Amino acid sequence: QVYIQPSKYESFGLCILEAMATGRPVVAFNVGGIPELVGDCGFVVDNKESFLCKVEELLNNRELCNKIGEKASARAKTFEWNSIAKKTIGFYEAILDE
Repeated sequence: QVYIQPSKYESFGLCILEAMATGRPVVAFNVGGIPELVGDCGFVVDNKESFLCKVEELLNNRELCNKIGEKASARAKTFEWNSIAKKTIGFYEAILDE
């Protein structure tokens, strides 16, 4: 129901993205690119107390878990290859138009 990433050292977090694609909200530490990846699709925390609190909050609140999970699934789609390719092409087209 919830994906937890207890790592204190992480650059991008591909596992997080895979969990988000399955509609799971994320609880992770504030390291590397994790905050940018998670956004409002879970909780990014600074200490173990907050980590445990947020995991418990999601596990005890099914409605919140589902709501954030839906956001996570939608956000993960923005990282699919087709989406990234369109953004990259759009970027280069904008440069060429200048």
